[in-house]
Amino acid sequence: MLDRDDPVTLRRLSDLRRSQPTDETLKGLLGTLSTKLELCGRLPFLAYQADQEGFAEAATAFRSLAMSEKRSLEDLLESLRHHLERTADGVGARTGSAP
Repeated sequence: MLDRDDPVTLRRLSDLRRSQPTDETLKGLLGTLSTKLELCGRLPFLAYQADQEGFAEAATAFRSLAMSEKRSLEDLLESLRHHLERTADGVGARTGSAP
């Protein structure tokens, strides 16, 4: 999984944003990815905190949401991969270079 606090990950996301500045779909995918990474990192802490405060039901809800968000993040990453492949193919075709 991507680490939102890893400087290499952040640099790569920035590189992707700069590579296709007018690609609104890419901007949307990357913005959503950023939000989901933050949420996926925060939910386990919220579950722990709820447990510590004695709110088992809330902790269970946070854990369940964390699992759902992880699956959703994996789907989003797959969509991003497909989008990047498709746009790379289009760029290669327009410039005459190999993808």
